[in-house]
Amino acid sequence: MKVAIITDQHFGCRKNSKLFHDYFLKFYNNVADNKHIVEHNYKMMQLYAPQMSVQSKIFVQDAVENFDFSYNKTEIIRMMREDGFGELNWEDLRTNLNRISRENKQ
Repeated sequence: MKVAIITDQHFGCRKNSKLFHDYFLKFYNNVADNKHIVEHNYKMMQLYAPQMSVQSKIFVQDAVENFDFSYNKTEIIRMMREDGFGELNWEDLRTNLNRISRENKQ
């Protein structure tokens, strides 16, 4: 028998709400029932030793070293709409993208 130790729980939150208790229980049952998916996703996301071709490594290295910090506001809004969240107010994101672009101009 294997035992999983899960810490930092908030059992009893929201005045011992049964809704929250049931949600936590459903979450942990889903994790346990789909252990193979969780393990596969974990293995896939390990980036400490990525299995990439030499050409892919060169492409990624070039993209990082020659990153273009400018951005196209119209294109970002188009992509956000395409992804289904273009109607949100992203003024903080725009402000930060402008700042990053300004700070990294060469």
